[in-house]
Amino acid sequence: MKNILIIAFTLLFTGTTPADTVLTRFKTPEGYTQLKVPTGSFAEYLQGLPLKPVGTHTQTYKGAIAATDVFTAAVVDMSVGYEDLQQCANAVMRLRGEYLYHQKRYAEIVFHFESGFKCDYIHYADGYRYRNDHWVLKAKKDYGYATFMRYMQLVFLCRHPVA
Repeated sequence: MKNILIIAFTLLFTGTTPADTVLTRFKTPEGYTQLKVPTGSFAEYLQGLPLKPVGTHTQTYKGAIAATDVFTAAVVDMSVGYEDLQQCANAVMRLRGEYLYHQKRYAEIVFHFESGFKCDYIHYADGYRYRNDHWVLKAKKDYGYATFMRYMQLVFLCRHPVA
């Protein structure tokens, strides 16, 4: 009860409201039951992603309204970067990578390229860089978010990665 009052007073006096999410915006249709997902699971992560306000247009990486905007039910509040790299499977790989990164489950962030090369985040964060299906030590160890995003860009740029 004490925690609820603290949250209520915080919202009342700061004027902020919790982020809109899939769970708060989309109600379970009548006659159906919302299943509970395990705490800490990928499903819980996806359900809790913050959404941009209702009516926000889907934009391309260049800022133009996307041709698919008319089919958009919601827009996740997440940058897509400045290159045309996050479409289809890449978008799902990004979400999975983000989930594992924020859970600090770095060893599980792995994508296999069509060549069979295992492109894992641990090597990348430890300073190794991809070169012709090999790792080459080129940088300092860095597990920061900017390094993670550079790793994901490598994954997006390489042709036909397979999770």
